[in-house]
Amino acid sequence: MNFSALAYNDPEEMIFGRALHPVRCGFDLVIGAGETLPEINFTLPTMPVARGNLSEVLKQYQEMVTGILSRLVILDVPGAVIEFEHTPQMTDDVEIGARLTEQAKNLMQEYYNKHGLKSALRVTICDIRDKDR
Repeated sequence: MNFSALAYNDPEEMIFGRALHPVRCGFDLVIGAGETLPEINFTLPTMPVARGNLSEVLKQYQEMVTGILSRLVILDVPGAVIEFEHTPQMTDDVEIGARLTEQAKNLMQEYYNKHGLKSALRVTICDIRDKDR
């Protein structure tokens, strides 16, 4: 796409929760179609992240994601974006980051199938280019 002008001609056209071109993503979530949806960010408690304690890290993330999804269902939230940032270790050791991301996605799929909870996963990897500095 080439952009030569702003999408909106008048700031009054900009309405919170609405977009000219809504985006469908994740598990049937539509962003910009009129609903204001939460984005839930979380991170791992202070603990080492390594293959040696991967089962403990996976357990922590499972508890956090399950807790978030359960509360969304209880509060009858129509949908949400779940977001977490990879630590340097999760980006550096791709298997760790991939396992955590896959686990979150599988839990979200389970809640979509079981409760109809619409959601999307946003994962931010860590910039490890200057890790030796």
